[in-house]
Amino acid sequence: MPLHAQRYYPIIEYINKFYCENILEIGVCKGDTSIEMLNYSKNKNVKYYGVDLFEDMEEHVFKNEVSIPANTMSEVESFLKSVSQNVKLFKGFSNKIFDEVKALNIKFDLIFIDGGHSYETVKSDFENYSELLNDNGIIFFDDYTEEPGFGIKQYVDELSKNKNFLVMIIESDKYTDLYRGYKFQTAVVRKRKNDE
Repeated sequence: MPLHAQRYYPIIEYINKFYCENILEIGVCKGDTSIEMLNYSKNKNVKYYGVDLFEDMEEHVFKNEVSIPANTMSEVESFLKSVSQNVKLFKGFSNKIFDEVKALNIKFDLIFIDGGHSYETVKSDFENYSELLNDNGIIFFDDYTEEPGFGIKQYVDELSKNKNFLVMIIESDKYTDLYRGYKFQTAVVRKRKNDE
């Protein structure tokens, strides 16, 4: 699997192992991780939904959210549809188009949160979109790191105290990336079962 970061492998492995029907990614960017999710799914009918600002990303948002430039929505759609026609993209701020995604009336098997990286945005994305997770579904957070500017670690650490969710940090060196002197990992969250 030719991924550009080690921390994405657990996501791909999960999709490859389990029969995910509906996948949602917040923060599509260029579609590199998205296309691997589609390529390595055992379910050839898997449906992929993606949320991003795409070409509408403005400079102040780019800086506040510690983002990277994305391709245009049409470029990403064409890229992803080269492997699957079951692709639907949404352009806009994740909190502003939540109702549009909710209106699909879909429960997601996997949600990958990798959009805005500020604490406020990560919190908003989880609180909104976790409502759309099916009972056995899983949420992956990208960029769990202590690097300043990233709010994921703070929010996920707070979430680990929530009795309704089970939180795990993937700490294996095999699934950790080092950038600018900081470790970057993924965090996994799922709804807690009654007997846990």
